[in-house]
Parts: sequence; structure tokens; C-alpha cells
Amino acid sequence: MMRRIRTHKDKKKSQKKNQIIIGIILIVVMFGSVFGIIVNSFDNSNNTQTSVKYNGHTFDYSNGLWNTNIGSYVFSIVNKPSELSNVTYVNNTLKGLNSYAGQPLYMASGNNYDSAAEIFRNLNPVVERFQNACLANETCEGNYPIKDCTSNLIIIKESTLPRIYQDNNCVYIEGDSADLGKLTDSFLLKIAGL
Repeated sequence: MMRRIRTHKDKKKSQKKNQIIIGIILIVVMFGSVFGIIVNSFDNSNNTQTSVKYNGHTFDYSNGLWNTNIGSYVFSIVNKPSELSNVTYVNNTLKGLNSYAGQPLYMASGNNYDSAAEIFRNLNPVVERFQNACLANETCEGNYPIKDCTSNLIIIKESTLPRIYQDNNCVYIEGDSADLGKLTDSFLLKIAGL
């Protein structure tokens, strides 16, 4: 079988046809992308909520935090307030925010830096000073003062049972590492009266 000889004119015609087909494909892809963006902009499930009401307070979402004013303080939590309802408070009593005002606050948090940072961010303007500490009768890494429950002490530790409870002046926030952030946020809202 012999191959047909193509002239220069046939080659140019074939190249022009291929360029037109590629151009049409690119135009279709571009219009499809624009159409997809427009359709997604009307889909409310992709929009993030920037403000929510919770127990009479408005929380505004900004820079990855939910912020609200409580008295003269701005409280900022990581988790949406409505997602914090499944927390067990043993004895359901915790000291309020005013009991921390002007007092030193000690923190024994082990490696739970995110939770400790969140408590520091919210309570640092309230307390006299904030300091890491070791809980009496427990091993502790670092050269921190040893404190017991006669001092304002917050203990954050990993546990299989998620709960928050108070023993004298010690507040225990316990849970698995995935839940400690929500437990910490819940603690902050609770002492703020929310």
C-alpha cells in the first residue's frame, strides 16, 4: 500500500484545523471553569459562618478564632461555641473569672502547649502573672515551682475520660489529645459565665 504524498498546502490546512480544535477546547475549559466558580458561589455549604450567637453573646470569627466581649475582656477560642456542648463537669462547679483576677495563675500542662497557650491568651489580662508549675507528688520536666491545690493551678493532661473538675483551687482539664482543645474552650466559656 502506498502512502499518499501530502503537499505543503495540505500540511498547512491540517495544522490550521488542529489549532482551531485546540482553541475550541481551551475556550470550553475556560468557560466551564468560570461557570463552576459562579455556581459554587451560590452554594451556602461552602460559605463559612463569620458570626454566631451563643448564650446571649455574639462570637465573631476572625483570624482562626471565635471572639466575644465578656465585660472589658475579649475572649478568643478556637472552636465554634455551639460545638462545645458535650463536656462533663464533675460536681458542675468551677470558680468564675473574677476569682482569678489579680491572682497568680500556675499551669501544669505537660506537652499540651495549644491548650496552655489558649488559657494564657484569655486569662493573661485577668491574672497577676502566669507561670508554669509542677504539680506536687507528680513527675515534671523542667525547673518549675512545685504547687499544690492551695494555689490557683490548672492541670491539663491526657486521659481516656474527657472531663473538667475542680479540687480546691486546682482545675483539671482531662481528655485525649484530640479533645483537649474543645475541653479548654469549654472551660474558658464556663468560667466566663457562658
